[in-house]
Amino acid sequence: MGVDADVVVLGRNRDRLCGSCWRIVEGWLEPPGVADGEDAVVAWLVETVLRGGSAMIEDVPVGRVRAIRQRVRGEIKAAIGGTVTTALVSPATIWVYSPLVIDAQTEEQQHRDLRDAMLPLQRGHDGGRVAPPEWRQSWWQVIASRT
Repeated sequence: MGVDADVVVLGRNRDRLCGSCWRIVEGWLEPPGVADGEDAVVAWLVETVLRGGSAMIEDVPVGRVRAIRQRVRGEIKAAIGGTVTTALVSPATIWVYSPLVIDAQTEEQQHRDLRDAMLPLQRGHDGGRVAPPEWRQSWWQVIASRT
């Protein structure tokens, strides 16, 4: 198998690599410095997970995924302990989850969260406009909302 010189894995062809391949490629590369707005994004992820149990951030700059996952895990564990799960949903999307926060919710909070999750589905079914969930944001939305 030869190497195609036209494949730019850090650009337009980044979707051609699976998550495992990306972890290998990231290990070969010198990670870039802290991205613009990274502190705000990490703070948003931590706050959102501590408030509701999970959060998802999209459009994470290539090369910063591993560092952000580690940083968020460390900050949440320092705040409350327990297990913190991070997963790559796509090469530029990170999902963060804390079972400890979910398990600490009262039954009333769980019912409210379920109701809040179902309302947009009902609005969409009825033809209404559906607002994006608070726990899912784009990198750029977070930066814009905190400046």
